[in-house]
Amino acid sequence: MAVIGGIVALAAVSAGCGSSGSDTTAGSAATAASTAPSGTTTTAATSGSGKAALASNCGPISTQAPADPDGMLGAFDAGVKEQFGGYPETVHKSVWTDWKPSHAAPYKVGVLWAQLSNPVQSEGFKQAQAAAKAVPGVEEVVPLVTSSGKLTDQIQQYNSLVRQKVDVIILQPLSPGAFAQPIAAAAKAGIPTITIAGGAVDSANAINLNQNFYRDSQVMASRLVNNMGGKGNVLIVRGVPGFSQDTISGRAYEDMLKSCSDVTVAGKVVGMYTPSVAKAEVLKFLATHPGKIDGVAQAGTMAPGIIEAFEQAGRPVPPVMEPLPAGGTLVYWKDHLPDYHGLAVGYPQTTPIIQDTLARMFDGNGPKISEILIPTVGVDDGNLDQFIKPGWTDKTEDVAVVPDALVPKSSSFDAYFANGDQGVAAGQ
Repeated sequence: MAVIGGIVALAAVSAGCGSSGSDTTAGSAATAASTAPSGTTTTAATSGSGKAALASNCGPISTQAPADPDGMLGAFDAGVKEQFGGYPETVHKSVWTDWKPSHAAPYKVGVLWAQLSNPVQSEGFKQAQAAAKAVPGVEEVVPLVTSSGKLTDQIQQYNSLVRQKVDVIILQPLSPGAFAQPIAAAAKAGIPTITIAGGAVDSANAINLNQNFYRDSQVMASRLVNNMGGKGNVLIVRGVPGFSQDTISGRAYEDMLKSCSDVTVAGKVVGMYTPSVAKAEVLKFLATHPGKIDGVAQAGTMAPGIIEAFEQAGRPVPPVMEPLPAGGTLVYWKDHLPDYHGLAVGYPQTTPIIQDTLARMFDGNGPKISEILIPTVGVDDGNLDQFIKPGWTDKTEDVAVVPDALVPKSSSFDAYFANGDQGVAAGQ
């Protein structure tokens, strides 16, 4: 089984790890124009002009507020509240709001990641380490990878970081639900845990850098219908059955598509987040379904295989949504303009948000709530060239990372922290 990554995320796959258990934790992407620098394309549903390209014949994006037992979201402005629409996790009052390190610099940070089974995972691990090393006062970073993919091994590694008395732990959890107790034990020792790219841990002791995967998946589905001209048949390609992010994205796609007049779900296949598997399954589907397919909604990372399936079957390639696109997918898109218009979400640069969160905390500026939503940046015809690197071909497997010019500003996250822009974000 492929391990997916991203802050997927939507990506569709937020940089989720390879647990295919029944956890209901997962996250993904959502953001508003107010959370990004001028000119930035935010969410998968914006065009190069910065205007939403949602289908007019589909239902609205979810505005349902998440569980908020402490009533924390009421103090946030409308823009932040909007981004929590449909968010599947519980928002807690953070225990780290007034936290300060127990000693002066230098600091030690532990980075614990799931197995590095694909380019997305490797990129996420690299960014997390780079973020910690860039924080003023951090002298040592302890990197660990759970190469076995076993939850028991990851919990042992996590506990070893606590025993080493690191000051903060950055964690990509294999199973978020299994980490509530270990994170609580670390909290008693005064060690905060920042989770990213693996789903949110339902605890006031966790600091979850997450994405609103449900909302972003709805946005992408609506934009897909817009790219289809507002009507037609959609094929849904799911990831791993039972994997929380796949469950959430699949539900979001279906909720949105059934609200669209003149749109029919022609079928569903399972691609296991693996292009070769997706190709084989789509080929089987096309062989028994001669009718036209006007769009493909998929869970992430499988677009290359899906496109190859349509080409091999001699069928027109429809718009294929691509959360966390491979470079080759974007090159294909560019090479086939103006006849083909894709839709994608770039792999977020997690280095800035991790670095920003750590720096604020070491400066005594803790988070107000357990959830900090990471903005996503959509790829469209207008900014496509900014994502494609020199030398890439339609076979490139490297993940397309959001370019520096489109990375949301540090000030985007001020509202989440007790003292606003105090810390590294000041003046940025």
